[in-house]
Amino acid sequence: MPTESKEFNLTQATKKQITKTVGKCEYCHKRNLDFLNVHHIKRVSDGGKSTPSNLIVLCYACHKNEAHGGSLSDTKQRKIIRNRPKKIQNAIIVILDKAKMLQKKTKSSNTIRKKRTRRQPTNQFRFTSPNPIEIQIPKPLKFNFK
Repeated sequence: MPTESKEFNLTQATKKQITKTVGKCEYCHKRNLDFLNVHHIKRVSDGGKSTPSNLIVLCYACHKNEAHGGSLSDTKQRKIIRNRPKKIQNAIIVILDKAKMLQKKTKSSNTIRKKRTRRQPTNQFRFTSPNPIEIQIPKPLKFNFK
């Protein structure tokens, strides 16, 4: 299983990879990839994590009507996940591991960049004009027709 971290967030690209991997709504089995959502069974705000055992792919209708207060309870969602094929489960684990590693790399490179390019605070009310632009008007051409 992947290592769990509290600060890991699913990006749109990661969600898209997961929906392509699963390929259908895991509740009603519709295959429209444009309307699939990755749903956290236990909400992130309630302490839920982005792990394969907490993520389920649902179509828009099932996500809206069933998952949030409808007939699709948490226990039903977890049962669907337990019956998920091992091939898909392992692919989701790989996708999440890669996304976590990528996020860690970008966070560490961003902190290094911030340390290197720290700027002095500027007075935002002070107006400084750039050097005046010099416009060079070409001299008129003289034609001597004889």
